[in-house]
Amino acid sequence: IAILPSRKKDDLINYFEEEWPKEVRENIKAISMDMWGAYNSMAQEVFPNAKIVVDKFHMVMKVNDALDDIRKKVKREANEENSTKFYKSRNLLRKQGEELTDEEHDKLIEIFKLSPSLEKAWELKEEFRDVLQMNKLSEAENALNDWYDRVVDSSLKAFLKAKETVENWEDKLLNFFETKISNGFAEGINNKIKLIKRIGYGVTNLESLRHRLFIAFM
Repeated sequence: IAILPSRKKDDLINYFEEEWPKEVRENIKAISMDMWGAYNSMAQEVFPNAKIVVDKFHMVMKVNDALDDIRKKVKREANEENSTKFYKSRNLLRKQGEELTDEEHDKLIEIFKLSPSLEKAWELKEEFRDVLQMNKLSEAENALNDWYDRVVDSSLKAFLKAKETVENWEDKLLNFFETKISNGFAEGINNKIKLIKRIGYGVTNLESLRHRLFIAFM
């Protein structure tokens, strides 16, 4: 575990070049990351033989954000009674389809009767999740291309924007199906770090934070 003063590209490159021998860096086969541009630029320069994998959870978040943008738009345009229903539907819409109870499913049907565009957005969200459940790279590529077509057909601006993001990172998203790695372990560490910082009401001294974290993870 390394705790650096920033996540700027140059700082990251300097750390890895100084602390990680070249032969070690050249032997790294895959790297999972979120969509922070500096991580991508650094990885290409410092780990030349590694496949870069965009963590699928972060990509799902982008699609969920598109769904929520449409929910907010529909809410703004609705009357007071329906606006309240759309306001309360946020968590329900984000929930995975297979985890819905019968009661929750009925609530969604009621919402969708009020807004066909929100129903289409929810379907696109679920279809994107289905893409990420594919086992083979070829299946995922075909399913992703079909999803692009359905997004275009929907004419939903928020999803068209999400589609651009997915396309920009497509090769690194599809690398997941070859490597099967994700940010799960790192996200668990990040959540524990955030908890430690909250308990300490923030830690302004980097060295003090470093010591606290090393103790917590021993």
